Amino acid sequence: MAQTGTVLVLGGSSGIGEATVRRLVAGGTPVVFTHRTGADRAGRICAELGPDVRTVHCDVRDPESLAAAFAAAGEGLTGVVHCVGAWTYTRLAELTLDELDDAWAMNGRSVVLALQHAGRLLPEGGAVVVVSSVAAELAPPRQASYVMTKAAAEAAARVAAKELGRQGIRVVVVRPGATDTPQLRGSTSEKAIEAMAGAPALRRLGAPDDLAGVITFLLGPDARWVTGTVVEATGGLR
Repeated sequence: MAQTGTVLVLGGSSGIGEATVRRLVAGGTPVVFTHRTGADRAGRICAELGPDVRTVHCDVRDPESLAAAFAAAGEGLTGVVHCVGAWTYTRLAELTLDELDDAWAMNGRSVVLALQHAGRLLPEGGAVVVVSSVAAELAPPRQASYVMTKAAAEAAARVAAKELGRQGIRVVVVRPGATDTPQLRGSTSEKAIEAMAGAPALRRLGAPDDLAGVITFLLGPDARWVTGTVVEATGGLR
């Protein structure tokens, strides 16, 4: 197993990604996290958490920007969390090519490219956690572009687990349900959020830290026999 090293969190300035950054740093793991917007907020997180955390700008839709984020993480990288994604509520009949292409670049292609970089850079014992969505399984209406790209990301992760397993690198997918993040609040009506909160067996929205606990566990040595699978963390949404 690799010694504890740096974890790169793609999309770590808000929501589940931020909660994961905080968990990792609290546990003594150095972190580099990316932000696409909100540079001031990312800087405040770094100032609050201290010298073991750094942030870099990255737009995962841009392959060069993504490669630069991996380079910025430097030597000693032992874990990667892909926690970037975006959705719209466009009906199937109204989807445009631009919307489809953007969804693919954000939610699908960036995962494949991140897995390529991880395969080149992580040592034996390294781990990658890809944050997907229960939408990939439940396929809710008005989310065709999101569902298909998250499902594609899950499939790529399962393939990568088999290929990178030869190097002793694990790849795991986490499927959150509806999680109380700024992104959800900013894109979803209050009525819809109330319905989402009542749907899981535990009768609430997930909290970002609920998912961060699962992600940090999967990165760690106690999950050393977990790879090539999808871990649902939805509060019992079925």
